[in-house]
Amino acid sequence: VANVCCTLLSFPIDVIHYTLMAEPSDPAHRRYTGVVDCAKGTFARGGVRAFVAGLSPALARSALGGAVLVSVVEAVRARLSIPEDDVSSNHDRESREESASALGAPLREEGTGAP
Repeated sequence: VANVCCTLLSFPIDVIHYTLMAEPSDPAHRRYTGVVDCAKGTFARGGVRAFVAGLSPALARSALGGAVLVSVVEAVRARLSIPEDDVSSNHDRESREESASALGAPLREEGTGAP
């Protein structure tokens, strides 16, 4: 789901990016002078639809990629016999350790007041 949301949010920016990348290298033959000019020109030429043209294949790719990623992670976790609770608790502990070390404080064990 996060993959699809990121694609939805970033697609208009990608349209501008690819449009600018397709511009000729010679400044005398360029259509746009910059990002804002490109966004205005794209909107003037095609409206909102110009920013979402080709979104369907990108969403399909994101959804498929996310599904494959989740499937591979689950298969590896099952193959290594790592319970889901261990994965999240190890991640939580690592996050706490990183935060504590960044602050220069010792890590306190859960349920105790001692480091």
